[in-house]
Amino acid sequence: MTGKKYYCVWSEQDTILCLTTDYGMAIDVFGNHMIDSGYVTDDSWADATARIEDFDEFPVTRKDIMDVLSDDEYIAWNAGNTVML
Repeated sequence: MTGKKYYCVWSEQDTILCLTTDYGMAIDVFGNHMIDSGYVTDDSWADATARIEDFDEFPVTRKDIMDVLSDDEYIAWNAGNTVML
């Protein structure tokens, strides 16, 4: 285990918005998406299906994530870079 966490930010439509190892970036993308989608209060955020999913290891077995990544995006996220989709 590297101690690095991986974050996947999902929209309500179950599409990936962002892949990152930076929790602050994940929160920013999530927050901007929620506001743009009309969820402007903490209470309304709790009712949304958009979410941030975190992993303690690179999630190579998650086909729902890995199948949408290009080789460059896979390499970038695995290396710790942020990938916007």
